[in-house]
Amino acid sequence: MFKFEIVVVPPGGGEAEFVAEVTGNRAPQPNEYVQLREEDGVSFFLVRNIITILQDDDSPVKNFKETGIAVEVEPVDYELQSPSQSRMIDRFKSKGLPVKEYVPSGY
Repeated sequence: MFKFEIVVVPPGGGEAEFVAEVTGNRAPQPNEYVQLREEDGVSFFLVRNIITILQDDDSPVKNFKETGIAVEVEPVDYELQSPSQSRMIDRFKSKGLPVKEYVPSGY
């Protein structure tokens, strides 16, 4: 198990809406869906990018160490989504952003 961050951005990218720390066996990959289950319901996101975070050690010869992994995701519209997800989706749609729809898999 290792830690990584889920970074929620608007459809098409942009400034982060929120960041959630996750502990898992693997990081989700681009074009996979991520489902977050919370008290008020479920939210679906589509993975956009995987970002490896490297930090140098301030030495004269640069030596970088991996300090984290960020999984950038954007929300997708889903008929049974949580109220908080629905509000976020409505806000993005009102700004004319192209919100994708979750394609149910029968799972």
